[in-house]
Amino acid sequence: MKPLRTTRPTVHLVGTGIASGSPPDDLEDWFPGRWNRNRRMWPDAGLVCHAIAQAPETARWWQPGRGATVNGGLVVGAALHALSPTRRIAEVVATGKPVTRATDFLFALPSSCAAIAGIVFGLEQQQTTFTTHGMSGFSALACGCDLMRTGRM
Repeated sequence: MKPLRTTRPTVHLVGTGIASGSPPDDLEDWFPGRWNRNRRMWPDAGLVCHAIAQAPETARWWQPGRGATVNGGLVVGAALHALSPTRRIAEVVATGKPVTRATDFLFALPSSCAAIAGIVFGLEQQQTTFTTHGMSGFSALACGCDLMRTGRM
């Protein structure tokens, strides 16, 4: 088989990540200089960051605890996101009272987990979140493939 010759970057997927029931207890220690280890990550963001960390670690592009950045971007598909904070915001808004918990508003946004991942990994390229319910994963995959195909990520 002849090697592929191209003027565009060639991408080889060499690692994937899967979020399990809960991230490791020491997850905050994986990102020195980027996350305060004394501050617990929001659980949903912890799952996302743990899943994301597995891919570059498997590819040997990144190691936990070193504080290094990952040269790349992120496309996330979120079918259901942050139901508890969203429910609390809706309940407060329905009463006509002012929203007093800023974290509920922040984590009601579907892009919050991807934003935290961008911070802890030091991502410099495009970060996009899709929330198209049952099609979120497919939408994110299509966008990610298009970004790589066109050389924009």
